[in-house]
Amino acid sequence: MDTPIILVDDRERELIDVLNFLKLDTPIKVTRLEVGDLVCGDAVIERKQATDFVGSIMDGRLSNQIKRMQENYTRCCIVVHGDILKTPSTMKSSSILGMLASICARTTCQIVMLDGFEATAYFCHQYLTKANDGKEFRYIKPKDARLPLID
Repeated sequence: MDTPIILVDDRERELIDVLNFLKLDTPIKVTRLEVGDLVCGDAVIERKQATDFVGSIMDGRLSNQIKRMQENYTRCCIVVHGDILKTPSTMKSSSILGMLASICARTTCQIVMLDGFEATAYFCHQYLTKANDGKEFRYIKPKDARLPLID
């Protein structure tokens, strides 16, 4: 299998710097992307700061971005960096959580919340690499496969 290359949108300067700093084993290529912030094969990631995530719900960008990702890629993921419920906003927490639930329940787009830019960069690298390695998820059987009885 050929070594995958991760394409990173040229507007993601901070992410590019962290990916280069981490010296991960997958090469990156900086380019202008029409959809998403990182792409590898048939997988795309849209990375958002918590404030941008909430703002993009309010102005409708998020719905459009999800639609475009699903139209162009098989695997879609939004990685949110920071705490969306601690973001100053006129939007109620219940509305933010409702939109989050709607995305998870009604689209094929996965959402991951992370704290820390290094963790975000590392997750993005791992997600894109694993989404393109051709392997299936390996289910691990617990030592005691019996379910506990609940009183």
